[in-house]
Amino acid sequence: MTVRVVELTHDLVDEAARLHTRIWQVAYRGMVPDEALEALDWRPRRDEFATLLAHPLGVGWMAAVDQENQVRGHVRAGRAPAGHEPGVGELYLLYVDPDHWGTGLGQRLLGAGEDLMIEVGCDRGQLWTFEANRRAQAFYRANGWALDGRSLQDTSILPGHAITEVALTRTLS
Repeated sequence: MTVRVVELTHDLVDEAARLHTRIWQVAYRGMVPDEALEALDWRPRRDEFATLLAHPLGVGWMAAVDQENQVRGHVRAGRAPAGHEPGVGELYLLYVDPDHWGTGLGQRLLGAGEDLMIEVGCDRGQLWTFEANRRAQAFYRANGWALDGRSLQDTSILPGHAITEVALTRTLS
């Protein structure tokens, strides 16, 4: 199956939000309570995605689409939030359809995300992932990222649940 990486546009937001929700329900099973995963609704995610697309603020968003223009993954990256040192970018999210795990699509999207950070003048990147998500950590480490010792408890990701996240960083080339 041929998949191409394109800019995420408003006409792809509904599908990206549906896929994002399904990925959460698969990828975070065992890390997040099942009842929280089952209660996820894609529509608030769609609204959030539409707002973020309307106000990019130095952040780009790419989608991987197949021949039928079905979204198979997406990545959002660019400048780190205000308060970070100049030259620091952030990989805000990277999600791949579970049916495409292990196909190299994640690496293509990661490369697109790194390019987005470089395009806005960043020479270092950071990202945060669930501490319990060993699969993601192994993926990032295999692609040149390293745990940097930072962690935080985030209660904004999934209301009512504190999720421990860890930071990974890398020099961008």
